[in-house]
Amino acid sequence: MPIHVSSTIDTAYAKMLMLRHTPVGVALYDVQADMLLSANTRFIDFIQRLADHPLQPDDIIGHPYTHWLSHHFFENSQRALLHITTQTTSYIPPEQHIVTDGHSSYWDWTIQPLYDPQQTVTHALATLTDITQHVLKRQQSEQRQESLAQACIQIEEERKYLEIISTIAQSVQGALHLVEVGQTATRTIYQHITANWVALYVANDQQPHLSCLDRYPAPPAESRQTDLLTVSYHSRELLAQASNQREAIIFEDIRQAEPACPSAQHFALPSHFVSYIYIPLWFKDHFEGLLSASFAHPIQRDNAEVQTLIGSATHIAAALAHARLQTLIEAEHKHLHTILDQIPDSILLVDAPDGKISYVNHAANQLSSGYLQQHLGTSFQQAHANLMQRGNAPPHANITYTIMRALQGETVYRQEHTIPQLDGIHTFQIGSAVPIRNEENEISGAIAIFQDITDLKNIERQKQAFLSLVSHELRTPVTAIQGFAEILHMQLEHGYALDNHRSQRAIQGIIEYCQHLTYLIEEMLDLTHLEKAQLAIEMSKQDLHALLRHVVETHQIISARQLRIHLDSLEADEPLLAIFDAYRIMQVLNNLISNAIRYSPKECEIIIGLRHLPAPDNAALLWIKDEGVGIPEQDLSHLFERFHPNNVVDRSRSSGLGIGLYLVKELVTRHGGSIWAESTQDKGSTFYVRLPLTQQAPP
Repeated sequence: MPIHVSSTIDTAYAKMLMLRHTPVGVALYDVQADMLLSANTRFIDFIQRLADHPLQPDDIIGHPYTHWLSHHFFENSQRALLHITTQTTSYIPPEQHIVTDGHSSYWDWTIQPLYDPQQTVTHALATLTDITQHVLKRQQSEQRQESLAQACIQIEEERKYLEIISTIAQSVQGALHLVEVGQTATRTIYQHITANWVALYVANDQQPHLSCLDRYPAPPAESRQTDLLTVSYHSRELLAQASNQREAIIFEDIRQAEPACPSAQHFALPSHFVSYIYIPLWFKDHFEGLLSASFAHPIQRDNAEVQTLIGSATHIAAALAHARLQTLIEAEHKHLHTILDQIPDSILLVDAPDGKISYVNHAANQLSSGYLQQHLGTSFQQAHANLMQRGNAPPHANITYTIMRALQGETVYRQEHTIPQLDGIHTFQIGSAVPIRNEENEISGAIAIFQDITDLKNIERQKQAFLSLVSHELRTPVTAIQGFAEILHMQLEHGYALDNHRSQRAIQGIIEYCQHLTYLIEEMLDLTHLEKAQLAIEMSKQDLHALLRHVVETHQIISARQLRIHLDSLEADEPLLAIFDAYRIMQVLNNLISNAIRYSPKECEIIIGLRHLPAPDNAALLWIKDEGVGIPEQDLSHLFERFHPNNVVDRSRSSGLGIGLYLVKELVTRHGGSIWAESTQDKGSTFYVRLPLTQQAPP
């Protein structure tokens, strides 16, 4: 009903209208009589909503409040009135939650005491305010705050395990080998989650099984392990099952899942093992291994620890793949270096652009007297500076120059170098170097190869000397034969008979020089046959003692020298049977005895010895001892080399091509024997020949 307000309304009536239509419920209590004296419409509506039965305003005003208040509100009102009468202060009870007809409302109310002149509380003024909207908004705000708090907690948890995942990723990223990855991963994970243990397995493709890289902490030796060190892919173990899929296998509570868990049936699990997780580790499409952990408490897939393990799996799989590749690369490098170390040529690898030495094979290290090996990882310039600081001149500047040219992109082919060694000897090397380019055609390094041609140089020099010697040695008998022939020709032209002394001497000279010429030619032929591996060796059973006596008797007749045979452990006529080529062994003895005669004074005795060496040697030892000029000590180690000159003191006694001892050594070696010499200059020499008595024919 519309309310019409008169312009002449009095003040009391205006106050009454304001009180009646204010949105706040207002009521006046008589504290002494415990009754409601007056109330506005808002307050009466509130009481009617609380009443257990329908009430009219007349049933409320002028009656004790105990007649119409509900039990709950009655208790609060009684408590409020008691408070203001005893404390004489205002009372603000808790907000009221009222449910009527299924609808909730919230009210805020206060009771304020009114005093008489004697300051006695006689009345109470009650106010009611509907705060439903405020409370609902507050509840919504609280819900939002609670949701936000939960979200913050979840974000914080996610941040924590993402931080842990980052820590794990960084820790395994620097690991280069599989074992290092295993140890780093298990220890880092164990430090950040509350697991009983953490284990990492690696896949083996060649033998399809999983091998335990590391488990931390390691179980006691006397206890049974809950995971095997090696598990075949065909096994019924959970490890094998996990290797066939990409999703993690999680047992949230092993006590409940035990009947369905193969590991729980197969192993005697400790009572504090409550949950398990097995995470396959895949890098792209390759199965790298398995990460497993055990907990003393139940786990769930959305648990932070589980998410940490699952989130770490990708990084650990990548680290395993990288370590596997690193191991393969190192194995290939080691295999390559093993091959390169067996190559007789010197090989060096350097990195661009600073020329750091990355590899030196065995031959290159010997070539540099250890200089290059000592400076692995440093540049040639730094190595040069180090040597200069020690006061040593770098002996391999030409090697450095060759490699630096290759690092600049130039291909250096077969450059000849003379390399000084620390002992003062020079070696000759042919060096080649080429740049190494990557996929972008950028120079990443250089490889240099140096071939030692010192022996070839020496052989070439010796061949030149040999050719000069051959021309000289051949010219001498040819000239002599020509001279003797001219003498005979002159004798015949003048009608002289050839039975005179001069003619006989010429004929004898022709025979001797022809024999010498034949000997020289045979030596050269034998040398040619040796080089072509065509020297024939015809083995048969012979008497070595008898052969030695025959050779010695022949030289005694020809040279009229004192030659004595010394027998050790043999009788004078006792045979010494052996398998050898009689012609070649005779050639050996003739050469050695001829040298002894040639380099010994005429009055000196030459001793030829023979000894039988019993088992286990079962060999013959021959020696030829003279008292001649001897051999310089520096020549002993080169005595049997091809084309090596004989640096004897008296050159007038030296003749031949300088290949006799080389042929002797080759013949003895073909018989499975050995030869060596002992000598003291100006006191004589002794040559020893050891021949096996039982010998198969050489191939």
